[in-house]
Amino acid sequence: MKKIVQIHEEIIKYPWMLAGWKKWADDVIVVNNITEYNKELPLVAWAKPYDKITGIALQNSYPTILINRPYISAHVRKHIDIFRVSVNSFACSSFKEMPYSRWDKIGVDKHHWKVTEVKNILIAPPNKGVNYFTGQKLDVWVNDLQNVFKNFNVKVRLKNSTGAGRGERYSSLWNDFDWADLVVSCASASTAEAFWYGKKVISLGPCPTLMCDTGSLENFINPVEPANRDKWHEHIGWIQFLESEWESGNAQEMTAVYQGWGTT
Repeated sequence: MKKIVQIHEEIIKYPWMLAGWKKWADDVIVVNNITEYNKELPLVAWAKPYDKITGIALQNSYPTILINRPYISAHVRKHIDIFRVSVNSFACSSFKEMPYSRWDKIGVDKHHWKVTEVKNILIAPPNKGVNYFTGQKLDVWVNDLQNVFKNFNVKVRLKNSTGAGRGERYSSLWNDFDWADLVVSCASASTAEAFWYGKKVISLGPCPTLMCDTGSLENFINPVEPANRDKWHEHIGWIQFLESEWESGNAQEMTAVYQGWGTT
């Protein structure tokens, strides 16, 4: 089957990314506006649901290949040179067949489980995801969460990351994680980072932790480590790839093997 992909105009700002798609695909079509978009062909784009073209593709379940910053290891890099990918969804949240381990590519060690009791809860909403994925305004969403927890003997802290730059975000993140037993967010990399760090998480929106039963507030007080957490680490190795792997076309091929490539 001939591999034809559409490339969102924002992708061409990154020559190494465009080069990799041209190596991997049989044909690459650059899409500059909505009139050029073909819903039958996979769209390669940054994972920005508010973008007009990407939003239409997501809302109508048209084939998409979405790129974004990594779930894990951005904090140890001088600049972002590793990027995550999800096919036909905002986040890849189901296990596929993994031919071999890629954890060594992530660049960080695994953490042991650190939760013995849920006493401290960190609410860490993303910049925009709450409104898009839940339809609620951020303050309403936060208030609803606080009401869920108020009748329990727990402490709740709100992390305001709205508008925060990368340096500002990470300046306090690990202190927040050290304090928290449970981190709650919505379609944010924070839950993946906290889960890797050994903390219980709940994601009320698309997230790669969902296959570990992290998508519900029910039984949030349970401190037990999910049985498939180590398998989840290996999953992360198959949904984020180094810049060099994207440029060579290897990331595209591994994505096709693990997730498919939009129409398969």
